[in-house]
Amino acid sequence: LEVLGEKAVSEGHVDILVKDAIPIGWARKVIVEVKLRRAQGNDVVQLADYMGEFGDECIAGVLIAESFSRAVVAAAEGHGVRLVGYRLDLDWCRPRTFDEIRQSLQLRAV
Repeated sequence: LEVLGEKAVSEGHVDILVKDAIPIGWARKVIVEVKLRRAQGNDVVQLADYMGEFGDECIAGVLIAESFSRAVVAAAEGHGVRLVGYRLDLDWCRPRTFDEIRQSLQLRAV
């Protein structure tokens, strides 16, 4: 697999694009959008638009945020978007190392 950050598309910029490193015929793609704090309904629509732009090559879309309202969860189900919640248990009063951030990051499927 190959992971690309900030991939420009006609609809905007995909945060993370995961794709086959060596495609055979066509390249499977997973589009990941990351949002700070609470996801909004338009975040699901944005991700669905990106997924549509890649067509059949897009095998999944993932929206990562700290929290999701019931409306966002329902919208995601309607658009085939997978939701992943995150939590960072850190005191941000001082700069943190990458390892500290990585170790405190908690992800959960919604």
